[in-house]
Amino acid sequence: MSVAHLGKLFLCACDNPRMAVELNAEDILRQVKAALAEDRAVRDVTTSALVPSSQQGRAILQAKAHGVLAGLAFARAAFEAIDPALRWTEDAADGDRITPGQIIATIE
Repeated sequence: MSVAHLGKLFLCACDNPRMAVELNAEDILRQVKAALAEDRAVRDVTTSALVPSSQQGRAILQAKAHGVLAGLAFARAAFEAIDPALRWTEDAADGDRITPGQIIATIE
């Protein structure tokens, strides 16, 4: 995943913009790579044993409850760190109000 692809992200857990924290692409990538390494995501024994390496799939991220969407840059970075050839399509954006069942993103 390219750093330019992520751009800058501003996170705020309240309505006060002065409380926003700026995260740059390097911060996001560093945190995602650390989480994937800790989880040993690229060396999953069960997946390796049961799923052929040529298997293709599709994932749909769907909201479970009402809320405000946050963290898409982290989700995208995680999927792309596993397979840079994946195609990511966003149907919602950080800061959007979401409802149960709403499709947030599709990964193919």
